Amino acid sequence: MRESILNRLHGYVLEKSSQTTNMIDILLFTDARVSEIGGLWTEDVLLETEVPHIIIHEKLLKRLKTKASSHKVPLVGETLLAANAL
Repeated sequence: MRESILNRLHGYVLEKSSQTTNMIDILLFTDARVSEIGGLWTEDVLLETEVPHIIIHEKLLKRLKTKASSHKVPLVGETLLAANAL
């Protein structure tokens, strides 16, 4: 995505600041798939660890694209601020 579009989207997120816009901000800065971020559960967001992160893994009602898709995504900068605001 072009940087100008990313900057406009990020500006909108900062201006509106809702649960949905915070999820958009996490999408913009992590390159995670929409289904991965939209399918997060509370226990998948670990903010009180040495390196705050989200865990992307298969769940009972949600399958990953591939088995190798299971991973941890560190939360830093804008993504950490957005995750804290959820």
